[in-house]
Amino acid sequence: MSSQSSGCLGFLFGFGRKQKNQLQFPYKAKQYFFTNAEASFFHFLKQMIGEGVIIFPHVALRDLVSISGVEKTNYYKYYNQIDRKQVDFLLVESKTLKPMLVIELDDSSHQRADRIQRDEFVEKVLATAKIPIARVPVKQSYNAKELNEMFSQIMQASQFENR
Repeated sequence: MSSQSSGCLGFLFGFGRKQKNQLQFPYKAKQYFFTNAEASFFHFLKQMIGEGVIIFPHVALRDLVSISGVEKTNYYKYYNQIDRKQVDFLLVESKTLKPMLVIELDDSSHQRADRIQRDEFVEKVLATAKIPIARVPVKQSYNAKELNEMFSQIMQASQFENR
């Protein structure tokens, strides 16, 4: 009888069964990295932003800020609060890679109570870390001049506050 058979001996001795310690890898590539709204805004942003700026999409909050000034026993309390949160876009200076501006693209889901609470938390984290944030409502089309003015005002206000 072969080890592939799952008759009486197979049942008794576990032939043909997967081992409990065997890892499963149920992963596959997503067909799309962005939602349609994010893709549209990303392409618009690429056209609008100058050469000295790099756009990073889907940046984990834990990679953008660090936790300091807390006791080791409280570290994971704060880490867990930022661990699974991400921002839509991060603009960084191309030479220094210093964060310049976080951009959150707000669709209708941002009107839900849980999203409002999440957005307020993220804004507080970024304000504490002195990283400016711009909230941009999802639209069919965007005006480069309006967005440039908005981004400039937010970054200038942030630089003034950070002095």
